[in-house]
Amino acid sequence: RAGRCVELWIERGLKLDTETIEPKLMWKLARVDNSHYDDFMSHSPHSGSIQLMDINRVLDSPSLIDTKKYPLANCRSSFLVLTRSGESHLFEMRDESQKVKEVKKLKVAIANLISKLASGEDAA
Repeated sequence: RAGRCVELWIERGLKLDTETIEPKLMWKLARVDNSHYDDFMSHSPHSGSIQLMDINRVLDSPSLIDTKKYPLANCRSSFLVLTRSGESHLFEMRDESQKVKEVKKLKVAIANLISKLASGEDAA
């Protein structure tokens, strides 16, 4: 599948009266000033998400990214998110330092969520 330029963020969960909405890793198609790109991307999904509790692993070592599956990836600035259902999502950042920051934020968010759940706190 072709790469896409996306905006990436972690959306906080929330607790409503009758349900809890889990925190998620979210992404949406970034705006790019290129009409050919816009035409191509109009046929692609514009957003996506993964619930943080569904993330099985976050791999940020270049040697762990399968270059046969992701031949165009810049492995030094990319990280891979693996889910419990077997899906894999590759995210490539602008550079290696941005990758380190984003991976750290994601891992800290997951660790905080698990810690709150283990202690019985409201995790949303």
